[in-house]
Amino acid sequence: MRLIYKQPYLSIDQFNPVEIPDFVVLTGINGSGKSHLLDAIDKRHVAVEGMENPHIVLFNYETFKLDNEQAFNAHQLSSERESAWQYHQQHIKNQAHNWRTSLGGTYEGLKSSCRSKNKSLWSLTVDSLVSYKQQFKKFFNQQSVRQNQQAQGIYSLAKQLPYSIDEIGHDDFVRLYKPFVFK
Repeated sequence: MRLIYKQPYLSIDQFNPVEIPDFVVLTGINGSGKSHLLDAIDKRHVAVEGMENPHIVLFNYETFKLDNEQAFNAHQLSSERESAWQYHQQHIKNQAHNWRTSLGGTYEGLKSSCRSKNKSLWSLTVDSLVSYKQQFKKFFNQQSVRQNQQAQGIYSLAKQLPYSIDEIGHDDFVRLYKPFVFK
């Protein structure tokens, strides 16, 4: 098989035809152009000799799920939610309280506005929330937190609430929390 350049596509520039085997594993660091090449093939900017209509399927941690991967049962979900609640109580609640307190008197008005408009606090684009959101992102982007599934589930939940995550009660938390699974 050969890859044949037809026209530019994103980071894919002109190249000479390349011989490739029938089975190829494409690897490389983030940003090296793997997805761009596959998209270019899919959109016919790069041809695969001998394949009239190549079909490209991209898999990543969000879309890849094994067919035999078991679904959580009710007990596992309940246990996961309780464990996440404990993580929230021990590692996130006090931090979030401090970030909320830094908003001062504007917080109650923002929360009231979110509830009346059925919007999340994170969906508001007001200057007073910039620092709050930056502190939140900085905390959740720490390596140890970013790799913690419970923390990522809590981060996702926090971005959906009409109030700060430190104010959530146990019942609402276990009802709204969705486990975050790295696939």
